[in-house]
Amino acid sequence: MPAFVKVGGAVLLHVSRIGGALPLVSAAALILVLAACGREPAVPMALPAVALDRAEPVVRELLSELYEQAQSASESSAARGRLAMALEINGFPPAALTVYAQAAALDDDRFVWPYFAAVELARRADYGAALRQLDAAIDIDDRYVPAHLYRGNWLLEVGDVEGALDAFEEAARLGGEPASAASGIARVYLRQDDAEAALQVLIGVVRQHDYPYLQRQLGRAYQALGRANEARIAFARGRKDLGLRWLDPRQSLKREFIVSFGARLSEAERSLKAGDVDRALAELQALRELRPNDLTLLRVLGTAYLRAGQPQRGKAAMKRGLRLDPDNYFLHFYLAGLYRETGDSGKALSHMRRAVEIVPERGRGHYLLATLEMDRGNYDAALASFDAALGHGVKDVTSALYLAGMIEVRQGRYAQARTRFARAVHLDPAFADGYTSLARTLAELGDFKRARHALKWAKAVGATPDALRGAGQHVAERDASDA
Repeated sequence: MPAFVKVGGAVLLHVSRIGGALPLVSAAALILVLAACGREPAVPMALPAVALDRAEPVVRELLSELYEQAQSASESSAARGRLAMALEINGFPPAALTVYAQAAALDDDRFVWPYFAAVELARRADYGAALRQLDAAIDIDDRYVPAHLYRGNWLLEVGDVEGALDAFEEAARLGGEPASAASGIARVYLRQDDAEAALQVLIGVVRQHDYPYLQRQLGRAYQALGRANEARIAFARGRKDLGLRWLDPRQSLKREFIVSFGARLSEAERSLKAGDVDRALAELQALRELRPNDLTLLRVLGTAYLRAGQPQRGKAAMKRGLRLDPDNYFLHFYLAGLYRETGDSGKALSHMRRAVEIVPERGRGHYLLATLEMDRGNYDAALASFDAALGHGVKDVTSALYLAGMIEVRQGRYAQARTRFARAVHLDPAFADGYTSLARTLAELGDFKRARHALKWAKAVGATPDALRGAGQHVAERDASDA
């Protein structure tokens, strides 16, 4: 049985090995608070218990081996650190925090142990403890830019605005992540109600890094300065709900401990999205040896084969999935995309129609079906599908309205097209193509004053010279013919 012991005034759970096996006991692991008042408490070195009964066999095997190594090499910081990383990556973060603290106590010159603990504590919104661990890491290595970026963000969370500014400025001085550093500095200035200073920082960085998050910050700065039109445009340019991320190379040390099927599949998907097709494909092929009939795996594998220039193997993988589950929405959806990319619009359309039959509530499915119908010249069906997409909450409302408006123009329904284009630019005031199309349509309806106003907006939001020239010429010609 585990025994309770008292260390430094705290009651701790001491885990002993019973019969040489890793105890599979449910126990809350300790989150060590390394700075209270006075001197720091001693770090207890007993390894925490974790419940492995529901873990995949490969995870149980990995953690059992690492526990064995940590116990047999009880003075090894590296052995404890490897165990901590494996615990964190496989779903045991409280135990990981305990073991990170032990690893740091055994080697107080290793940056990653307090750094990894800090990041995990921040995920749990324990910013005070996270900052204490992060400061310990920065004392070891003060040139790692992500540490300063985290420090600035967490100091803002606890209300230390001046400290946050120092952290972001240090990140900017070190270099490597200019967009994230500038964004942090702008956040501080906005928090201090200095919108003009924030604006100057953001204008400088947006020229080189036009990220949606930076545009939203720019919108807030313009808004605070009372510049409503510029704020509206910036908010529209930042409408994609994407945060600002920075690279954190030292996190890659944890990659070797990703052993569960689900975690490995997620990692392969991340590699694929990041453009590392070779790494993703190698991992997916290995996973197929383990679970050849996993439907999610077959879908991702099909996409990976396409990206690797092997579309026939991609189709074969997804078709295998459909033989196992003929009514799988996602397999029909992604197979439609695969056929489209390889030029077979007929089969693409067939699979997309089936996907929408299976799950008619997904706006994205109706949107893609509409674009396929449009490609095939089925304009009435395309228009109906765009309207269905809008009715079912498609994310890219602006694009759906614009493409539907283009169909209305093609069919000579200019009043309906005007309504769709006007709604599109209302939702996205930075949509240059929407303004030029609206100007052309208004000219067809004889509303030349509003057409020229739309052209002014198109120019203001950065329409290309060719688009402006073409739309302007169209408006002028229609105006002259009406004179």
